[in-house]
Amino acid sequence: KKPEVRGKPWMVCLDDSYSLARQIKRKQCRVYSLGLGIDDKQIEMSLAKVGCEVHFFDPSIKQTHLQDSELRMWYHRLSVDWRDPNPAIPAHKQNSHTKKLGSILKNFGHRKIDVLKADMESAEWKILENLILENVIDDIGQL
Repeated sequence: KKPEVRGKPWMVCLDDSYSLARQIKRKQCRVYSLGLGIDDKQIEMSLAKVGCEVHFFDPSIKQTHLQDSELRMWYHRLSVDWRDPNPAIPAHKQNSHTKKLGSILKNFGHRKIDVLKADMESAEWKILENLILENVIDDIGQL
């Protein structure tokens, strides 16, 4: 079954003056997709087909990490939040699969994200605020 496209389709800028076009030509582009119940994966699939490395973050998957063998797509059992959980707080222990985007970048050894897609039912605004406050926003090409 083909995923339903709600609203306008997602777009990225491929103008040569921006780095994404160059990164795609070099097969060095990286995409992070954050979402709650991601149904529409059209842009991620399109970018994976042209050689981008695509990472989905979904805390509901059973395995810690899955890789699509045909495309450069990884699924991670992680949820991105505006703060890292504090293990000393009992309520935070339940969110052990929740991390800040900056922490995930550091853990994965990634220095840059060319495209960040976030559709998290308004939670993306708090995450965006954290990206700005911690200067992680400079490591993201397009939102």
